[in-house]
Amino acid sequence: LTSNAVYSTSVEGIWSVNVYNINGRDLIYYGGIEFAGAETNIIVCVFDTVDEIETVLLRFPNTAETNPLYGKGYYFEVLQNVKVSGVGTDRMHLYITYDDGTIMIYGLKPGGKVIGPKLRHFTAQDICDILGVASLGNCRVFEVTNDERFAIFASHNQNRIHIIHSHPVETMLLLR
Repeated sequence: LTSNAVYSTSVEGIWSVNVYNINGRDLIYYGGIEFAGAETNIIVCVFDTVDEIETVLLRFPNTAETNPLYGKGYYFEVLQNVKVSGVGTDRMHLYITYDDGTIMIYGLKPGGKVIGPKLRHFTAQDICDILGVASLGNCRVFEVTNDERFAIFASHNQNRIHIIHSHPVETMLLLR
């Protein structure tokens, strides 16, 4: 192995890096904390390895309302996973998971570098109810299949891997 590229990013505390080939371009998706002067924001970005340009897909203030770890020493861990499904179709979705188990699903425009509307928001309690567990602890593992038929979910304080199937739906994964 040899190192041939190092890119700077505006994100600190990156916990998840995922690469998808969309329209012949390797796009890297990640998220974390952005320091903007005295303020901080939670951001999700995509980096185009061809143009070497970082695009911010989502940016919102880092507050107690948006970050379950706000005010704690490890608040950088807020975003655990940034995943894309539907690659190669006209129905791509961006999945963002938080450390507490929250999952947000957004539409992703063709080309993978423009965010669409928020389509679904599952709270940590919603996920507990779906999985049939009392609590989640730190939710570090999430994966979704490209066809959105299955989601794989695991929590830091459990010795289980949950495989959740969707009901036949045309547009997105519905966790039940």
